Amino acid sequence: MKQLGGMDANFLNIESSTTYGHVSSLTIFEPEPGTGGAGLDITKRAILSRMRPERQERVLFVWEKAIEQTGGYFYSRLLLSVINGFGMYLVLRLNNVPFAAPLAIFEGIVAEFIPIVGTYIGGAAPILVACAPG
Repeated sequence: MKQLGGMDANFLNIESSTTYGHVSSLTIFEPEPGTGGAGLDITKRAILSRMRPERQERVLFVWEKAIEQTGGYFYSRLLLSVINGFGMYLVLRLNNVPFAAPLAIFEGIVAEFIPIVGTYIGGAAPILVACAPG
């Protein structure tokens, strides 16, 4: 068995019956095909059933708000990606750059969904193609 490192030991040291949740993992809950998302509802009920009623209300509020905010984030990123890609497509077509559509789609998606450097990466490919000889 492998001994815990210093960081892991510190996280376990923080855990107690009153302050929990420092040690966790990422779990993806995917509904079974054809259930209409019933698997997620069953999981939510199973998690909430292990909590006190006042805690259930608070966790349920956070759960619903997180789903709402995440959906809004992806919707806005997708909308911005379409707008950005369309603008890039127009610029590439006006300059007679080959492969304007795939380059614009790439630029729109990469520029909006990769934080900080996505704009540079997304813009580099169309610029390289536009500047390529031939």
